[in-house]
Amino acid sequence: MDPVTRFKRLGAEIFCAVWPEGDRISVAMQRMLATTRLVCLMLAGTTAMTPAWQMLGPFGGSAQGVRVAPSQPATVVVYTRDAQLFVSHDRGEKWIPRPFPVEYQTVMHAFVIDPENPSRWLAGVEDESGGASGIYGSNDAGDTWTRTPSMAGKAVWSLAVSPAHRGLVIAGTADGVYRSTDHGDSWERISPEQYGDLRPVVSLAIDSRSADTIFAGTTHLPWRTTDGGKTWHSIHTGMLDDSDVFSVVINPGIPGSVYASACSGAYRSVNGGTRWARLPTPKGTFRTYVVAVDPTVPTTVYAGTSGGLLRSENEGRTWLKISGHAVYAIDFEPARAGRVYFASTTGGILTTDDHGKNLRELSKGFGNRQWVALVGTKSSLFAAAVENHGAELYKSPDLGRTWSKVTTAGIGDVRFLAASNENDTLYAATRKQVLKSEDEGGSWTPIGSAFSAATIDALTVGEADTILVAAGDRLYRSQGKKGWTALDARYSGRVRAAGASGSIIAVVARSGLAFSKDGGASWEPCRSPNAGIEWYDVAWTGQGHLLAATSHGMFGSPDCAEWSPVRGGLDASTVSTVFIDRTGNVLLAVQRGEVYRSNDSGATWTASGDTSGTRSMPSRLIRMPDSKDRIFGLFARRGVADLPLGREQQVSQPVNGRVKEQEHIKEE
Repeated sequence: MDPVTRFKRLGAEIFCAVWPEGDRISVAMQRMLATTRLVCLMLAGTTAMTPAWQMLGPFGGSAQGVRVAPSQPATVVVYTRDAQLFVSHDRGEKWIPRPFPVEYQTVMHAFVIDPENPSRWLAGVEDESGGASGIYGSNDAGDTWTRTPSMAGKAVWSLAVSPAHRGLVIAGTADGVYRSTDHGDSWERISPEQYGDLRPVVSLAIDSRSADTIFAGTTHLPWRTTDGGKTWHSIHTGMLDDSDVFSVVINPGIPGSVYASACSGAYRSVNGGTRWARLPTPKGTFRTYVVAVDPTVPTTVYAGTSGGLLRSENEGRTWLKISGHAVYAIDFEPARAGRVYFASTTGGILTTDDHGKNLRELSKGFGNRQWVALVGTKSSLFAAAVENHGAELYKSPDLGRTWSKVTTAGIGDVRFLAASNENDTLYAATRKQVLKSEDEGGSWTPIGSAFSAATIDALTVGEADTILVAAGDRLYRSQGKKGWTALDARYSGRVRAAGASGSIIAVVARSGLAFSKDGGASWEPCRSPNAGIEWYDVAWTGQGHLLAATSHGMFGSPDCAEWSPVRGGLDASTVSTVFIDRTGNVLLAVQRGEVYRSNDSGATWTASGDTSGTRSMPSRLIRMPDSKDRIFGLFARRGVADLPLGREQQVSQPVNGRVKEQEHIKEE
């Protein structure tokens, strides 16, 4: 919120409190106060009355970096590899997403906070196409961002600031080293172009005793300058050849002591980098992503390695493993000895208050996993994520307030979820197998044989627990405990959604829509509304009237042959999802990341008014029987969120809600 708006709302709240209703004042004053109270509602109450997506979790996931604001230590910023930003103003107890103009589009390699101004942020990113690469700066703690013109198009791999040198920032890029002396507003190159081996620069360190002494780590070996970049020297004696130097840190408490982390291990130099010695990290911890020296205890060193997080209390001579998580970044709170933050790609954000003796996770509000499925049984929410280390399935019995992990041992990576409309049976699909659980994920039973020749692309459960699976170019059906029957559905390309309502079955593929009115015995292809259109979703309203979500907006058809654009509040841009809830009382659509609602079978649509600033769109929408005043959405990276719907109205025609109890495949 900008300062002016904050001041107006505060003033309105104070005025309302000072002049309560019922005081004996003049009629003129009463009229003025009546008007002012209306302003109070407009200014002070707008935020509370406007719906917004609220993230529910499950929190955690992969964090790439962490930074503490040196001049405001309660402020901590975490970033992810795909350029998501989260800020905490209470030392990590709760995280709030912050906007970033090229999140999900770039790789964020570096982030720093100005040592003097906690609202001055700099982010270095790389875009494979080059178009969005560069340094982005914010002067208002991430509310707004500007790309620095002189660095536009440069792949930025590292950034370094020094509290001892006002305004000094060093940047490492794919083509060398750059320096700014005005807090990152303007830049000059300080590594000669003829130094071909001094690139790309993936790590940096500035000597607090001399701004002219800078260390640079490359994907080959480390370098050093002592004259502000006029000359550079390769300093690799004692280090294994061709070592990727991921981090360099100068020990401020011990002169000449410098540490480096590399693909070949952790190193220490006692003579300013002239000669290096590999540190004896434990077996299995060879690859070292980051090293960091405790500023309050200069003999204490941390190392994030491929085998977990290590701590040494004697300058790296011996090590103790304090966590099995992979840690990529470490930062310290300057005002509180022993307080350390760790960004982990497997454990989220970790912290310690006793120099690493005890660790705890700080992930409330932070979410960064690859979420693929969300479903609700009659009593619980279930969400599935797929990570590099395997699948994760979570359950919430209280509408997202708390989550617990459900074991998936022995069943593989869960890609799709569906639920029975008759009971609490939960269905899951991996790439090759469909399973069911009658005890909310406690145990699983395979349904039929595995699909060995094709990969499962969609899963849905219809009435009487009829199961539909799209695999390859075929659609399969199973009823009860019977095996799978192949249906001759006429579609081509990967299936994005499949649905069933009674005897009606629909399959949505990239190339078009095919549907059957007789349970799959015969099929009819739908005529496309426009040439070159991409189909995303379909729903039935009333007596068989179709609504299709496409790349050209929403279309409606009575027979799948003739289509008309659906507007009434929507436009011709992509509609990614159309949804009818189980009760048949709510019709929803997602366009440009915002949820629209219709209470008249799709004739008119009203925006939800979401104020959360969420840049991505939900890939899945569901409603729960015990929470009819809100919907739940699945966001591909951040997890499950809910959105208040307000007062519910009946639609003008009955609709069949089972058509939309299906899994959607979306591409961020």
